[in-house]
Amino acid sequence: MLNFNEIGSTFDNVSDAIDQAKLLIKDERYENAIELLKTEIKKVKKAKVNGSEEYYTFDEMFQFDMFIRFYAMGDKNNKKQKKHARIQPNVVWLTHPVADLYYYCGYALVEIGDAAQAMNTLRMGLEWNPCSLDLRIEMLNILKNQGDMDKVHSALREMYKFIYTPQSLSRFYRDKGYAYIEEKKWEAAITSYFLSMAFTDDKDDIEKARGELGYIEENMGREVVEPSTEELLRIAHEFKIPVGIDERLLKLAEERFKQSIANNDSKSADYYRGIYENKEATIVNGEKLEATDLIKEAQIELDAQNYAKALDLYHQAAMQGDSEAMHALGMMYCRGRGSEKR
Repeated sequence: MLNFNEIGSTFDNVSDAIDQAKLLIKDERYENAIELLKTEIKKVKKAKVNGSEEYYTFDEMFQFDMFIRFYAMGDKNNKKQKKHARIQPNVVWLTHPVADLYYYCGYALVEIGDAAQAMNTLRMGLEWNPCSLDLRIEMLNILKNQGDMDKVHSALREMYKFIYTPQSLSRFYRDKGYAYIEEKKWEAAITSYFLSMAFTDDKDDIEKARGELGYIEENMGREVVEPSTEELLRIAHEFKIPVGIDERLLKLAEERFKQSIANNDSKSADYYRGIYENKEATIVNGEKLEATDLIKEAQIELDAQNYAKALDLYHQAAMQGDSEAMHALGMMYCRGRGSEKR
């Protein structure tokens, strides 16, 4: 088991290694980038599980929320998952971008033509951040290049579980459209691209979808007409295309928003409302404490065994990017202090 100083030194060079690898990739020195990244990956792998702790890295707070709610704690209605959750190590959220080591290594491996090793590397990256869309999109691109649309659809079904922004959802539909074009399922492809445009106001995203609709027109030999809402929903249902963000994620974001309101945490409230309403949120008035003060308050509440209040305070501090609070959050959830109803 590594001590605190050894753990720190294990991850200290991660960001520098990634920066160096990005420069090598830019210069098309892919083999050098791969060698560099594999050396760093070999080092961090040894510390993935350390005693009673397992290390993860998330891009933002809602990824951590998703992981804790749906994966780390297991399905409360599934006995096997509940047992697995009880024996899991404590989750520790690292601020070092470890998953990016695998992303850039996978990208470089694709560039030299080693798709199999790239896919394996990207899968290992998901062990550090199961919620990473960057890793999943890179894996999806490999499958698209291989031409196996069944695997593309399967990867998209899995990816959908982690999509909580309109921009990511819009891309999801474009990827669905791509697969349906390859299968010459024109109705499903047209529906996918119109859904893509419905969930974004980004001009580039809209132009990409329109470009693909133009391609469909050329192949069909006739003009593509925008389907009515009823027709769009009918076709989506027929081809099992989900419409909108997963209700589980929207419900989780709304719960976190209400908790933030109750705690006068305007920053978190703005963040979570932006997810479940899919738009810019209004700022909620309330006093804002610095992360160090929030952690002190959380410790007082812990000492008094007020676990729900302590959890909320750590949550607020983690929203400010405090690594100590991220660590404490993981520890509390995995020790059963993070109840579903607070």
